[in-house]
Amino acid sequence: MGTPASRPPLSANRPPLSSSSLAAEASPWVQALWRLLEPTRLLSVLTWAVVVFSCWQILLFSYGRDQSIYALVADRMLAGDMPYRDAWDFKTPGIFVLFAAAQALFGKAMSSIRIFEVGFLLAGVFALRGISTIYTGRVQAGMIAGALGALLHAKFEFWHSGQPESFGGPLTLVALYLVARERKPAAEGVTERSSLGIEDAGSEQRRSSIPPGLERAIDQASLRSNYLSWIAIGALFGLAFLLKPPLGGGAVVCAAHIAGRRRVAGASGLQSLLPIVIIGVASLLPILLCTAWFVARGAWPDLAWTLFEFTPGYTRLGWHGSPIWMFYYGFKEALAHFSWWLPLGCVLAFALPQRHSAEREGVNLFLGVVFMHVAGIALQAKFFQYHYGATLILLAFVAGVGLDKLHAIWCPSIALLRRRLTGSLAFVALWGALSVMQNGVRDVPHGFWARCGYRMLFTLQLGDIDTREGLDKKLYYVADYRLSADRQVAARVREITAATDAIFVWGFEPLIYWLSDRLPVSRYIYDVPQRVVWEEARQRARRELMTDLRRELPESIIVQRGDRFQYVTGDKLDSRQALATFPELNTMLMREYRLDSEIEDFEVYVRRIPR
Repeated sequence: MGTPASRPPLSANRPPLSSSSLAAEASPWVQALWRLLEPTRLLSVLTWAVVVFSCWQILLFSYGRDQSIYALVADRMLAGDMPYRDAWDFKTPGIFVLFAAAQALFGKAMSSIRIFEVGFLLAGVFALRGISTIYTGRVQAGMIAGALGALLHAKFEFWHSGQPESFGGPLTLVALYLVARERKPAAEGVTERSSLGIEDAGSEQRRSSIPPGLERAIDQASLRSNYLSWIAIGALFGLAFLLKPPLGGGAVVCAAHIAGRRRVAGASGLQSLLPIVIIGVASLLPILLCTAWFVARGAWPDLAWTLFEFTPGYTRLGWHGSPIWMFYYGFKEALAHFSWWLPLGCVLAFALPQRHSAEREGVNLFLGVVFMHVAGIALQAKFFQYHYGATLILLAFVAGVGLDKLHAIWCPSIALLRRRLTGSLAFVALWGALSVMQNGVRDVPHGFWARCGYRMLFTLQLGDIDTREGLDKKLYYVADYRLSADRQVAARVREITAATDAIFVWGFEPLIYWLSDRLPVSRYIYDVPQRVVWEEARQRARRELMTDLRRELPESIIVQRGDRFQYVTGDKLDSRQALATFPELNTMLMREYRLDSEIEDFEVYVRRIPR
């Protein structure tokens, strides 16, 4: 009997074990870890976690000043009134329709539009995934783009989300998905060229085995599909135009892209022009329907004055410097101001080798639409953060293409568990570090990640904030705007007025009407038109306001202090100071009203002689 030292090892006669077989023989938790750390699966888990987290935050956003304007106009629409004529703002009508639809479906609550917003955002995320599979041959770039776009959307916080761009971006992505989808063959075995409805020299030979009847049916089905797709693309950009006119410019890029692709595929000049004509006409349909609605309701003159006479004066306030400089500044802000992921990913998209023949085509298409958006931002010349809301999610796709290449290099399907763990954790750490390092929106208190913590604790009821009002007081204020102050004023207004009484807010806080459930006495739900420096618009707005006030004296007037908006009104006066330049209103206030109370920056007046 030999000694133990003379025995051969137990594994001497076994073949070497691969790491996958080692994982198969490991304990269940090791096997689960092995599967989770598979790079594609880990990326999927990470990106969906970011999307879900971002949607969670958005659902807890309250109203800022702009959102309260849209909500009040929407509330009046549901009562039968019309924008501009009965409830005035100078945004295009699409955003009011969305807010009205949200309130009709989900009730009069600040969360209603956020449910819509999350739904639109998720539609954009799925569109990015579909676009990615077509232009890169893999879904990963779309996964990264969707997560990055959702996180940037959430980082816009309550003030810069819920804006026209917040909904126009996803509409644009769905349209771009329809553009991308035309690259796919219409049926199994049909070439890409024939799916465009075009015959090339070799297609007849390739399809010689197809019966003539089936061949004609395939061609007709392909052509009908193209027509319907072009109509849908045009209609989507028409809807985006009604939200923000520059967003409709994407129709030009997409139509030119499809026409160029057909021309390269062998189409004649007239055939190439067909998508341009169809997309152009289809994009006009929503606009014409909206125009017909306003004409039929007798509100067209008010819309025309607002958008074609008042708004240009507002836009001209920011026109300083050359158009080229403003375009450069707008593009630089979009690319580098909001996230380090965007410039890094965009550089990698061009610096690293292509992984799919259609990759550059998709990137160029997205950049073409981005340039249209930036041109519109430069034309507005305000460069507010929310102006980039529809643009960043497009840049996220370009960045996603580059970051997918980085991910493939960094985390290949490596065999060793240690290397897989190290590579995966390093990629997650880089994602987290770059996401935390930069916030493009800095005008809200506490910072984005701390605010997320407060919202999560509130949702889980783990902190000292146990009511929505408490959360609003903690988080939802910017500069001179405080949601909690609006709530206090609205509560006081409800105490001193009846439910049927009308009130008037001389300031920039239309949320008081919405919170107090009191009717505005005038269509001017805030006082910017009466305060602007361009004379003709100001005088008209003041005349119309005084006509409304003399027709029906409001039971209460609320005057705001501290609301200075030089980039909107053109001067540095707040509403209280501007009263001195409006003697008709100031005299009425002093003669007919007495001060009831002061709440933060608000003076609440009631009639000296109640009705």
